Amino acid sequence: MTYIDIEQACPFCGQFMVIRVDEGTPEHERQEIAKKKCGCPQATRARGIQEAMDKLEQVCGQTSLDNGFDSAVDDEVMEICKKHVEWVYDLMIGEAQIRTRQGDKIMIRCSAKDDVKIKRECRKQLQL
Repeated sequence: MTYIDIEQACPFCGQFMVIRVDEGTPEHERQEIAKKKCGCPQATRARGIQEAMDKLEQVCGQTSLDNGFDSAVDDEVMEICKKHVEWVYDLMIGEAQIRTRQGDKIMIRCSAKDDVKIKRECRKQLQL
C-alpha cells in the first residue's frame, strides 16, 4: 500500500485539510475522512448523530441480537427512534420513551455531557 497526502475539502463547510490516504481511495471515502477530521459545527453534529445511531443499532437493531436481546424492534419503530435520537441530540427534547407492542420500553435521553444515552428494557410476556 502506498499512502499519499492530499488536500480534501470538508463536505459541509468546504474547509481544506491535508489527509493521508491510500492512493486508490475513492472520493466518497476521502470526504468521510475529511468529515471526521473537520471541526465545523455541521461535521461535529454529523459525527455525534452517527455515534448515537450506532448506539441505537446496538440496542434496538439487528446488532441487538448479538448483544443478548431476543429480537430487534420493528422497522417502523426503529424509524421513530431515529427521529427521536436526532431531536434529543439537537436538544429539541430532553428525553423520549417509546413503548412497543411487544412490551419493550426504549428510552432516549441526553446526558449531562450532551451525550445521547439509549436504553431498552424488555418485558417477557406470556399469553394464554
